[in-house]
Amino acid sequence: MLRTKVSGWIWLYYALSLIAIGGIIANLGYYSWQLIKPTNAGGIMFAGGFDFLVALIRWAIAAIGLLLAIVLRLPGYRLAWIAAGVFPVVMGTWWYFNYPDNALGNLLLSPTPEDISRDILLGALLLLSVIFIPKRKKPPSGVRLIVQLKTVVAGVFIALFLGLPLYLALREPLPDCAHDKDGRQLTMCIGANALPTTLVPG
Repeated sequence: MLRTKVSGWIWLYYALSLIAIGGIIANLGYYSWQLIKPTNAGGIMFAGGFDFLVALIRWAIAAIGLLLAIVLRLPGYRLAWIAAGVFPVVMGTWWYFNYPDNALGNLLLSPTPEDISRDILLGALLLLSVIFIPKRKKPPSGVRLIVQLKTVVAGVFIALFLGLPLYLALREPLPDCAHDKDGRQLTMCIGANALPTTLVPG
């Protein structure tokens, strides 16, 4: 079997892979915090269920990225696996012992201490599963195509887990009850007296 030198790709492969893993870890950490942090859902539309669902979907996307990184054995995948277990354990433990006071019972807090306990348990199991990770094989120094494909995948991860969140964070949020010029509703209208706002491109 012909083995092609890939020294020119190795540095790019490792650099992009580590940046991509950093993006996955950042997303897992941020959305783990959003899911575990107790919030008062009383008075919030759908009792905060919509925000929870959005955070859960984005956490799941980051988890899928982690699984792909593990399957592809991207450099740094072991660190991301450990982080995925550490986040719920550390964050959950903090909030379990610092849960907001609701002595009067007038707050609708979510998640509950029982939910946080389950998150801690799942995180601990995930953390313990790290011991079953097989040792990483030697760097792919022979097959140029494999290195190139993994480099492309790492680049896609960077765009998805770093570029897209940065774009969304810097983009100006749409006002309530926003409509485009064709009349399509873009955001929810809150309140009976909410007036539609027509957005004009440019």
